[in-house]
Amino acid sequence: SGLLKFIAILIMIFVVLALPFTLMGRNIARVVFSPEAVKRLVEDHFLNVDTAALVAEQLAKSAIRVEDPERNPVESLMLAGMANLKAEQWVSLFQMMAPRPLLLETSGQIIDGFYTWLDNDAASPDIVIDARPWKTNISANALPVFELVLNALPQCTPDQFNQFLAGDLETMQDLPLCKPPEPVYSTLLAYGAVVLPAQLQQASDEMHLGQGADASQEELLQMKQSLRRTRFFLRAGWMFVIVLYLVGIAFGARSIVGALNWAGIPLLLSGVGCLLLALVLFFFSEALVAAVLQVMTVGTGTTPAAVLLKASLNEGALYVARPLLLQAALLILLGGGAVVVGVVLAQIQKQKMTRLAAMQSQQWQSLGATLPPVQPPSAWQQPASPSSPEEQDDKSRPSGMFG
Repeated sequence: SGLLKFIAILIMIFVVLALPFTLMGRNIARVVFSPEAVKRLVEDHFLNVDTAALVAEQLAKSAIRVEDPERNPVESLMLAGMANLKAEQWVSLFQMMAPRPLLLETSGQIIDGFYTWLDNDAASPDIVIDARPWKTNISANALPVFELVLNALPQCTPDQFNQFLAGDLETMQDLPLCKPPEPVYSTLLAYGAVVLPAQLQQASDEMHLGQGADASQEELLQMKQSLRRTRFFLRAGWMFVIVLYLVGIAFGARSIVGALNWAGIPLLLSGVGCLLLALVLFFFSEALVAAVLQVMTVGTGTTPAAVLLKASLNEGALYVARPLLLQAALLILLGGGAVVVGVVLAQIQKQKMTRLAAMQSQQWQSLGATLPPVQPPSAWQQPASPSSPEEQDDKSRPSGMFG
């Protein structure tokens, strides 16, 4: 029994330490591996104009730094203008090019395609995005978009203006990347509003994401299996801890009161641990995210991946902390309730034992009062006196053969 109790103590220590983290893992799985939860997260936080415009800005600047000999003149002129846009101009551009309903539809297609691939047997994901709404929207806003980008270009020098005059405004071939003066500016703006939709119409009506991934099919399959294992352990880890918790109660408890104490104290301490974790996620999420990014060598950069990852972790921490706070309250309530009930039952048992002892004492006392007094042993062993009637009767009897 002593060995079992020692094992039970070790098990409960592990339960107190592990249960808060496994519950947090369960909450992470409910966010990360749920398409609907990810959609809500994206809709509520990632599709705000400021964050999306910042990501678009970084993507455009990354594209500018890449030399592409096959880039057409319209793309070159657009990217050159985007490189000079200010933050508020990026917000305006993003609102024209990517309205919120269109973003929601496209992000939903990407999320559904990814989780479909995660659950099927395909080696590589094939996420199909309908590009026709994007083409229609940009074509409808071609003039204000091109005007915003063109106004962000630096003013042309005299030599660059001469290049404009010598170039082909209709096709925008051999044009310098600058803003020409009037009347060339208005002519260029009118041609741009026509050329940009024409360029878009040549693009495909569908975009297939994932088919051109750099990773091999074997690497993608390994990544899929790793994600599946992670999902399983995050979802089921807390169940393993609960099983150990029940084993610890069986090893340590010897009575109902003992079972309540063995059950309540670990739950109470685990609830306090969940509460502390939730408060840390609520109030120190940004510091934790910065530390995680630093460890992941992403740092605090402004690359699209860093911006999205930082926003994802910050908002995801809040999505994990909210249910963890409710779980902490539930554990504290259950654990504290079990301890209180155990204390009450122990007091009731103690009072019963006290009353029983008092009743037994009273019964013995009443039983003793009904019995006759007991003569001392000395009175039983005294010899008869010579003048006793028995002795006198013996003397008066005749003696002899017939006496």
